Amino acid sequence: RKRGRTPTKCHCLSPLCRGTLELPNENDTLFDNEENELGKQIQTAEEEEEENAKQQLLGHWKLPIHDADEDGIQRPMRGKDIVNRLIKVFFEGNHEYFEADVLDYDANTEKHLVQYKTDSEQHWEDLSAEQWMVLDEN
Repeated sequence: RKRGRTPTKCHCLSPLCRGTLELPNENDTLFDNEENELGKQIQTAEEEEEENAKQQLLGHWKLPIHDADEDGIQRPMRGKDIVNRLIKVFFEGNHEYFEADVLDYDANTEKHLVQYKTDSEQHWEDLSAEQWMVLDEN
């Protein structure tokens, strides 16, 4: 903060707001004990809400196959079928699934642009070479 300049007031109404848009000095404490405790409670509530959402989705993941058509044939989902859908991709190295939003499909390369929820990174993936599941929309 420059000397003589009045701090810009923040109007976000967040319980964790320090009241100004300027960054605090090294000597300033960001929160007093009460605000710090409130911040911990809010973070715990958000983590609990995220865990509950994951538990609700557990039984709603399915293999990427369309429901049977009139002829009783099930066809795999591919291409634009899964754009704007939530999937989870299995990674061998970690031995776990990672959730991702499918943002786009390139028909020339047959790859999907996915954005992983854990780190918000976007990658073009060849899902035909991956083990993955799609969130059931029903």
